[in-house]
Amino acid sequence: MQVTIKGGNAISYSNFEMIIGGLAATNHYGAETFHGLVTHVGAPPPEQQPSGPCPAGQPSSPKPSGSFVPTQDCQGWVPADHPLARR
Repeated sequence: MQVTIKGGNAISYSNFEMIIGGLAATNHYGAETFHGLVTHVGAPPPEQQPSGPCPAGQPSSPKPSGSFVPTQDCQGWVPADHPLARR
């Protein structure tokens, strides 16, 4: 995999591109370059992190194992010691 970090206006609404290589990956994903946008990095400071239980029915996917907890946005699951774990 090759990731190129872009700056400025190199690609509209995108600040990185990713190419996945190797025969299996090329057969699965194709040879196209993926363009993406990083909008947030890392967890917010502890005083800004949501806490308490998620709303009923969230996360909507099944819990992968007993040691996983909801993400801060209640959209998925992560290990309890993960920086994006809901506390």
